[in-house]
Amino acid sequence: MVGSAMASSWAWEEYYDILPEEEVVSLKANLKTSKGFREFLIHCADMYGVSTFSTSKMPLFKKKFEVKGEIARPALLDIFHESVQKVGWSPWSRNDPEDIRITKQRLLVSIDWMGVFADDPMKQLLLGIATDSTKDASFRTKTLREYLRAADAQETRDVLVRFLTGDMRVFERAETYRYAMLTYDEADGDELKREAILSSVFVSLAREDSRKNFMSVDKKLAERSKEYTESSQRLAILQRMNKLPPTNWYGDSSSLDAMIEPLKTHTTFTNVNTNLTDLIKRDFRKKE
Repeated sequence: MVGSAMASSWAWEEYYDILPEEEVVSLKANLKTSKGFREFLIHCADMYGVSTFSTSKMPLFKKKFEVKGEIARPALLDIFHESVQKVGWSPWSRNDPEDIRITKQRLLVSIDWMGVFADDPMKQLLLGIATDSTKDASFRTKTLREYLRAADAQETRDVLVRFLTGDMRVFERAETYRYAMLTYDEADGDELKREAILSSVFVSLAREDSRKNFMSVDKKLAERSKEYTESSQRLAILQRMNKLPPTNWYGDSSSLDAMIEPLKTHTTFTNVNTNLTDLIKRDFRKKE
């Protein structure tokens, strides 16, 4: 059983770092079958809820405990379909009976792990939920997050274009920007995927009509792209956003002049491509 290993710590980071080697060996053995992995996830969901794992450490878990995709995917789909059959897609409620609450925890945990182990059919399952307007936003944002984690560079460009500038842009755009930046950080070593993310966000911000959405991503983007930070395109976007009323969202309660004035003094600017046609034509399966 996997309970003894998981009982050693509440926090996943703590558990990961302090687990004795003999328990690592034992857990590896348990996770060599879909049945063992299913037991492990159900134990985690039932005992600790959806916050047991830091999603940034899930890939480390996969590597450390040598969990294979062909083992994990059947277990994940089993938990997923079983949970949906029982609770459907109703959002979380504090009034849920305990058995319903636990089943919803299982559903959310299964979705979280899909992003780590997804093959093409599982990615399509995630994307289908993310684009389904009949489902609650809490499920759609979570599946979008996991799809982005699993997507390759080309798929990343395609989904970000849809959710930031295309037919899905009315859905939780600030969250999509946030997930784009999280995915960028996780894609360390995947230069094409990082380029796909930055290029998509550049194009979207040039068309952004919400100061709240702009403020949700501008600083994070500037921290990750020097070209964007000192670009003429950013100056133009800032000037346009400055004409809109402050949103009072995350401290956005004043003029953007303090951000604009240093840029205006530049004698030379960098450039980022904000052309949607160029972005769509770009093949992110190969380096330009």
